[in-house]
Amino acid sequence: MMTPEPPVSVNHVGGIGHSGTTATLCGGGTHMNVSMLKRPSALIPICMSLAALSLVLAHIATSGVARQADEGAAAHFWQLLMAGQVPVIVFFIMRWLPRTPGPTLAVLVLQGVAGLAAAAPVFLLGW
Repeated sequence: MMTPEPPVSVNHVGGIGHSGTTATLCGGGTHMNVSMLKRPSALIPICMSLAALSLVLAHIATSGVARQADEGAAAHFWQLLMAGQVPVIVFFIMRWLPRTPGPTLAVLVLQGVAGLAAAAPVFLLGW
């Protein structure tokens, strides 16, 4: 019978080793717990932001950057994707911030960056 290996971690110098707890990613001396990103309430808003960004980029590729006379289905779907993240993020904050504030804040920053990336083309193009 084989015993399972401990999770793999990446240390601040880029080496790979084994830790006794959870997998971590490190960059510049800061540690972010990867297991926190495996939580659906952490990952769903990031995926929704990436889907919204993909939707905007696909719309630009097919229709160009000119303003439309009427908001189409793509605009409504983008709005649903962006607004739908809010309750998931609120749940994530309420559930994980009191328990693990450091990794939770790191994930919140990542969620914010993903949301800004999805919103930036819309605001920059004045749609």
